[in-house]
Amino acid sequence: LQPGFLWIGALLEKLFPNTQLDLERAEIELPAKNFLTACIFSSLLYAVGLFAFSAIVGFVTTGFDFAFSVFAALVFFAVFLIVTAFSPKVSAMQLSSEIDRTLVLALRSILVQVSSGSSLYDAMVNIAKSNYGIVSLEFKKVIQSINSGDSEIEALEKIALNSKSEYLSRACWQILTALRSGSSLANSITSVIDLLLGEQERNIKSFSSELNLFLLLYLLFAAA
Repeated sequence: LQPGFLWIGALLEKLFPNTQLDLERAEIELPAKNFLTACIFSSLLYAVGLFAFSAIVGFVTTGFDFAFSVFAALVFFAVFLIVTAFSPKVSAMQLSSEIDRTLVLALRSILVQVSSGSSLYDAMVNIAKSNYGIVSLEFKKVIQSINSGDSEIEALEKIALNSKSEYLSRACWQILTALRSGSSLANSITSVIDLLLGEQERNIKSFSSELNLFLLLYLLFAAA
């Protein structure tokens, strides 16, 4: 993108103020104004393509309706711009969901290791080396940060502040609270695990009730 066009993205950033945070959580290394400028140009390109296609079809068949083609192109432009502008948020949510799926297992592993006498650092090293998907990658960042000179508290704070997963952030804050206060690390991790399991159970019940509603509607329409 030419730097002269970035003012467009800067204006759009006022309409989508969380774009930079969503890009960071989706691990997309791009300034928000660059991303939004690209969004508006790609949306414009597709809208022009749609207008040209509708014009060609109109001339070949029943005739070209200029007003309708312009309206359809503008609607498509707006919809595609909104969809692409929110795509980092969707990607971040997908990453967060992937983290949450394996987080309970990783926390249980840390709990077992800490309860059996291992240090928190050794437990995190084992998680980083294990196959817990993005959770392992997140703890690998913690270990790299510690090996670079940060304290455990500083390294965990970075993950707590920047994690894509609300529950991983909560887990890190609970661990940080235990480290700072000298309270039981095992109890803090246990409380996070219980919170996660409760949330997962509520999500399953919510999905089950929605599914039952859809099945009921399907049976009613099928009987009719």
